[in-house]
Parts: sequence; structure tokens; C-alpha cells
Amino acid sequence: MKISLNWLKEFVEFDRSPEEIADILLFRGFETTVLSKPCNWTKVITAKVVEINKHPNADKLTLCTVADGTNTYSIVCGAPNVAKDQTIALAQLGAELPGGFKIEPRKIRGVESQGMICSQKELGIKEDTSGIMVLPPDTKIGIPLENALNDDNDTMLEVETTTSRPDCLNHLGIARELASYFKKNIKIHEPKINELPGDVKITVIDKDLCPRYIGYRISGVKVGPSPDRIKSRLEKCGIRPINNIVDITNYLMLEIGHPLHAFDLNLLEGKEIIVRRAGNGEKILALDGREYALDDTVLVICDAKKPQAIAGVMGGEHSGVTQKTTDILLESAVFYAASVRKTSKKLNISTDSSYRFERGCSWEMAELASKRAVELIQEIAGGKAEALKDDIAQPYVFNKVELRPERANKLLGTDISNNEMFEIFTNLNLKPVENGNKFITEIPSWRQDITQEADLIEEVARMYGYDKIPTTVLALNPDINEGERYKPAENSLRDRLVSLGFCEVMNNTFTSETQLKEYEMQPVESVANPISKENESLRTNLLPGLLANLKLNLSQGYKTIRIFETGNIFTKDGEKRVLGILAYGDILPEWWKFEDTKIISPKIDVTIIAGVMENILKGEGLVAVQGPGNIPAYFHPGKNSEISVNNAAAGHYGIIHPKFTMEFEKEIAYAELYLDDLKWDHKTSRYEPLKRFPEVKRDLALVAGSNIAFKDIKDDIMELVNNSEGLKAIFKHIDLFSRYELENNKISYSIHFKFQHQDHTLAENEINSAINLILETLKKNLNISLRT
Repeated sequence: MKISLNWLKEFVEFDRSPEEIADILLFRGFETTVLSKPCNWTKVITAKVVEINKHPNADKLTLCTVADGTNTYSIVCGAPNVAKDQTIALAQLGAELPGGFKIEPRKIRGVESQGMICSQKELGIKEDTSGIMVLPPDTKIGIPLENALNDDNDTMLEVETTTSRPDCLNHLGIARELASYFKKNIKIHEPKINELPGDVKITVIDKDLCPRYIGYRISGVKVGPSPDRIKSRLEKCGIRPINNIVDITNYLMLEIGHPLHAFDLNLLEGKEIIVRRAGNGEKILALDGREYALDDTVLVICDAKKPQAIAGVMGGEHSGVTQKTTDILLESAVFYAASVRKTSKKLNISTDSSYRFERGCSWEMAELASKRAVELIQEIAGGKAEALKDDIAQPYVFNKVELRPERANKLLGTDISNNEMFEIFTNLNLKPVENGNKFITEIPSWRQDITQEADLIEEVARMYGYDKIPTTVLALNPDINEGERYKPAENSLRDRLVSLGFCEVMNNTFTSETQLKEYEMQPVESVANPISKENESLRTNLLPGLLANLKLNLSQGYKTIRIFETGNIFTKDGEKRVLGILAYGDILPEWWKFEDTKIISPKIDVTIIAGVMENILKGEGLVAVQGPGNIPAYFHPGKNSEISVNNAAAGHYGIIHPKFTMEFEKEIAYAELYLDDLKWDHKTSRYEPLKRFPEVKRDLALVAGSNIAFKDIKDDIMELVNNSEGLKAIFKHIDLFSRYELENNKISYSIHFKFQHQDHTLAENEINSAINLILETLKKNLNISLRT
């Protein structure tokens, strides 16, 4: 929301630049931007128009004589609203206006102009004005213009608040934050309202949705334009002025944060208010000119006959304040946040009022705002408060939350004293009481975000300063038990995909029906009251989201995309956990200079996605068996396969059907695994310390029959290693580095061996014994001999 710096200064005194205030608020959790600064000009003073004559050479120009109390100036002016005796803003010769515009001596239609009478647009105060800026008649002349301006010479900030801090959607709330930083008392004007003997006809039926309803009856009001000060502040904050009564309610919403509403009392049937749920089929013509159908989930403000407002959201057209209004009923209520939120979404209405009510409103501020409004209405609109009714379902109980200072310091890594914490809570109006080794704080009604000790610790961190909290790099000690723990299939599959160069993405569970139908998928679960058309259904498949990710990455210039996502889908058979894998583009990295070597990189195809599936599904007792099965329609009819794990269907892979990928240049490989069907938990990787003693390398050239593959040799050696404790203690690695065919249907394998012991340097006789044992076993089992 937009915040006025001058308005803030009415609550707390400070002398800091707008940029410093923005930084202070940022470090307290509010992203703040300086929108505009005051006095973006030089040599502009106040002056009075003492004489006006027609320009001798132009019908639409006037020749004005302007005085500043010391000198007089001859000014050529083209504004239609310039008049004698006006107090105006005069840019003197040498002045510089916003945009770098300099005032220099010049002749206009043959007559010299010794300056310029300025409009608000030329001064950078307003974007659109119809003429020159006219100052109040009592403005002192001959002084710098910035000294004569109040709210027109203001700085505006844009402050973003989190959903949990509705108390800061107003100037008072932001001022509280600044007051706590500067350690100053907040200045709140306490309205003086006399005791009102009369009563107001108010009946609250649904007290669970409206625990407090305050109504003032004010008679004899004169509806008209608001004072310039109120209109200016409303406009700067983005609200259009309407009339003094409505403007006052909006003004206090911006100042105190509690929305108010004024009814024309004479247009209320029976001159009474009834707060109840709407009846099914009831309708209301709202202030936006639209008619809304209501049901019994909507709380409404009614007269004796029909609804006159949608509680917390919008008033009705029938009882709105107009120029004919003389008596009003001023409403200040506390509505149940969830009820307002549901109503706003159901009717698709979002207003400044609903935005605040649906985030939670303050019990205390409801009363303060109503009294302040009555005071301003009596002062500005000439009304008289005659009666009051404050309907309270039950007294408000202030929440008490405990904090252990030792616990706070331990979590934050700080050494903040108890006195410092006490001062922080006091500055935040939390009324702390020290009780042994803890604080007991009383939470004001406007801080509904503080409900537990963790919230108080967050307040300590905010007010102490996140920048003051030390950064501690914790030592990373390997867990010797890590290799004994079991890792779920989903985590293992994620790790393996990342190791293959895939990136994980996360998409919204909600999607649009249009997107689903684009891929011939029918929505199963739809949202009754979606936020937007893009969020109207729950997804039935991960593919549409991954294809949207593909399009986005391609639009950013990427040529090879490998992505995956794990998430829930919603089908006719219920909710399922699924892994989706998508690959597109070239197999080899694009930074290889293929143009120099004339090598063309192969494209990702069905064999690549098949290889990916074989790789990630290798595990304890886990085998991927490919074969035709019940394939979804979005796969290519000739390039697909079903995935079976331990003889149970677990997913599909293949190429996406061309009819869905016509906008893409290459084939799109896709696979999906149903994670709920993978009964797979295996131990995580084991870590061992580096061996202190050197490894020994040996190369052997073996002669084998042509029917024997290297895999057979390796399997035979590994079986020997696993069955021999002595060999197992020193054997480290085996690798093939050469293979060529000999005569007589023989093949030569050149094999590289590595041996190493954990406790000592290997002796020559140990190595020779191991080699001889391997050769004997290969000779016996595979008729393999050492090449000579």
C-alpha cells in the first residue's frame, strides 16, 4: 500500500531521509520503495497576482503582474483559471523544474516573460491538472514554495506487507514499527465523544460471524466535498474522493486500518440494522452497480426488509450516502476473517475493505476508528452524534504468550540480555512481565500473528536486527551410521536423475481445464471457487506442466532440456504420487564444436529415455522389464513401452504423440513412474576413510575363447573375491583397457587390476598369490590362460 511520510510523522517524530526509512522498514520485514520525493525544484516562491491584462498579440494569453512582497514581475500566462488576487507558485528566472526544465528570459509573442506561473503538473505534484496551482488565500507570499506546502510537498512510499501483518496495512501500523525502532512513544489522537443516552436499533443474530458491532446514529450531516487535506491524502494513496462522509471512512481505513461503512439512515426500512446470514435466493444491488445472488453462507447487513450490505465486503446501492443524506448510521464491526474471505471469493469481489477484513481485524481498532470517524464527521460535515450501540457477543480475551530468553538466544545464536528483550517487547506494546526465567507477554488485538513462543522469538530477531545476528558456519561431521539408513525410492530416483544431468522442477497442483483438454485429459476434481481460470482444476497428469516448462526454457534460448518432477496427481482412482521425466534436444552438450569436426550430435529419442529408465531403476531387487501394455493416448503409438518392476506395472515411457508436439522441432521423450507402486527402500551410500597405504597396479593379458565376453571374466573374478577373505581384503578394482581378436577363434583381453590393503603396504608375495589365485580360477572355470 502507499504510505505518506508526512502522515507517519503525525504519529511518531523522526528526522530521517525517505531512503533511510525504507531501509529501516525493509529490515523489519516490509519491502519498501520510495515512490516520490518532495520539492523536486529550485527557486520557486509564493506570490500574488495583482493585475491581469490581455496579451497585446495573442487572444488566449494574459499578461499578469505578480508580486512577491518585494519585487513585481511581468509574466505571460496561458492558463484559463488565472485570476486577480490569487496566491500562486512563481518559478523565478534561473529556476529548475522537474525533468530538468529551466526558466530563462524569453519573449512570448513579442512580450518578455520574467518567470512562469506553475501548475501542479509542472511542479511534479500531480500528473493531471487543468490549470495553474492556486494556493490558499492566507498563504504567506515571498517564501519558498516548499515551506508553504503541507501534504502536497510529501514523500510517498510503497510498502508491501505479508498476509500475517494486516495491522500494518495503514499509517498507524507502520508508525508503530518506526516508533519501536526509534524507541519513541506512538502519538495516537484519542477522540473525545460525549456519553450518548440514545440507542440504535441493532440486532446481531449470527454472533459467531460478527462478535462485535458498533453503530452510531448521527443526524444533521451536510454531505459535500471533503477538505483539500483529506482529498489530497486519499488521492495520493490511490483512492478517489467521493463525498465527505465516504471520504472520512476511507481516510480512517488508511490511517487506523479498520474499514467503516456509513448507511443513509432514512433509507433503512424501520431505521434498524440486522446482522444475519443471507437467505438462499436473496439478492443485493451493490455499490459497484452489479447485482449479486446470495446464499446462507454469506453474512449480510440488513434492514427490516432486505440486505443493505455484504458484511466486510461492500455496501449496497440503496442505502448509500448521497447529497440528499441528512442522517447516517455509522458501522464499525469485527467480522470473522474466514467468513469474509469465503464471501469475497464466492462473489468474486475484492475491495480495500475485504482485503483487510479477510486477514483479520482488531477489536480495539474497531472502537478507535468509530470514535475518530464520529469526531471528524461532526467537525467536517456538521453532524451530531445522538446514539450509540456497541453489541458485543462476549468480552475480548487478550492472548498471553510466554518466552524463554535462553531458548531465544539458543535458536538465534545471540547473546541478547533479558533487559534488551524486555525493552523490545515494551516498544512493541506487548506488555511484558518477567516471571522467573521467562517473560509473559500480553498480545494486543491488532497483533493476531503472535500466538506462540516462536512468534515472539521472531519479534526479537526483527527488532534486534537480522544484520546483527552472527553467521556461524557449523562443522560438518560425517555420520558413520549414514550407510545403514534406508532411503525411500523417491529420494533415490531423484539423486540418480540429478546425476544424469536432469533438473528438478516444481509446478502448481492446480491447472486449467483448457490445458488438460489440450492433451485429451479430462478433469476429475474441479475447484468450486477458483482464484483464476488457470487454477480451476486439480491436475490429472504431470505432463502438461512439464511441457509448459519445456516451452518456457526453449523461449529463453535453451536447446537441450532434461527435467523431472515428483508430485501428486488426481485421477478417478484417487490421489497418486508420480514421477515425470522429460527430455528434449541433443544428446551431446551444445558447447562441443561439432562444426569443426563435422560431427552431428544425435537427438534424444526413445532409446535414450529407455536407457535413463534402466539406469535409475537399478537397485536391490528392482528390474525394469519393457514391453507393450496399456499405453496412454499421449504416447506415440509405435514408440512406447510399459514399465514393470518385479512383475508389477509401474509406469510408461516413450515419445509423445506427434499431434501434441507439432510446435516443436524434435521428438519429446517422456516417462512416468507411479511411486506408490514402487516398494523399494535400500541403504544409502556407505562412506569409508581414505586408505593410508599405496595401491598396487598389475596388468594381465588373457587369452579366452571367442564365446567368452569380458563380463563373464569380471563376474567370475568378483565371485572369487567375494568368497575369499584374503583376496577380498586387498582387491580394489578391475577394468578392461584392450580387446582384439587372435587366430583360432581366440580373443585377447588386456585387463587392469588394482590392489590395496587397509592396514599395511602390500608385499610382492601377497600380490603374486592373488594373481595366481585369479589365473587358476579363470583357467578352471572359463579355460582362460595367460598370454605369452
